[in-house]
Amino acid sequence: MSQSQHLLRRNGVYYYHRRVPLPLVKKLGKKVILFSLGTTNLKQAKKRRALAELKWDAQFDALEQAPLHKPTANGGHLPSQGGLMGLIQDYVQRTDERAKGQSLSDPPANMDQKAEIKADVEIELGVLKNLNDPRGAQVVHAVGEEIIKRAGHPLEAVPQDFFTEAVRRALLELGTRRHARINDDFSHTFFN
Repeated sequence: MSQSQHLLRRNGVYYYHRRVPLPLVKKLGKKVILFSLGTTNLKQAKKRRALAELKWDAQFDALEQAPLHKPTANGGHLPSQGGLMGLIQDYVQRTDERAKGQSLSDPPANMDQKAEIKADVEIELGVLKNLNDPRGAQVVHAVGEEIIKRAGHPLEAVPQDFFTEAVRRALLELGTRRHARINDDFSHTFFN
C-alpha cells in the first residue's frame, strides 16, 4: 500500500477516503467512504487507516455475498442485512452531520448549559444501554421505523432482532459522539 493510499489531508487533519467498488454502490447507497481519522499525525493516521481498511474490506466482502433485496411473500423485496446496515449507516452519517452543524452554529451559551446538555446525553445513553428500559425500546422502534420507511419498506417485514440491535447500536454511537463533542474530545471519529 502506498504511503498516501486512502488518505486525504484537509486543513492538516487526515481523512480516510476510499471509492466504493462500482458493483456495491447501489447496495451501500454511496460512492465514496470518507471520514476523519481524527489526527494530524501521519504515523497515527496510517495506523487508523489500517483498521479502516480491515473494516471496509470485510464490509465490501459481506455486501458482495448478500443480494441487494430479499423477495417477500407478496412479491415485494426487502433489503438484505447488508442493505439494512447501509440504511442505518446513512442515517448515522446524516444525523451526525446535522448535529455537528448545530453544535457549531449554536454552541452552549455558558458552562451551566453545557453541563445540562452533557447530563441529557448521559441519560439518553443510559436509557439505550439498559435493554430492559421501555423508553429505549420506544426510541429504537421509532428511529427504526423512520429508517425503513425512508427506504420504502414496512418495518414489520425486516428481521427484527438484527435490525433492532443495529439501530440501538447506531443510536449509542450517535449519543457517544455527542457526548465526546460536548466534552471537546475529538480524539475519535467513531466509537462502535
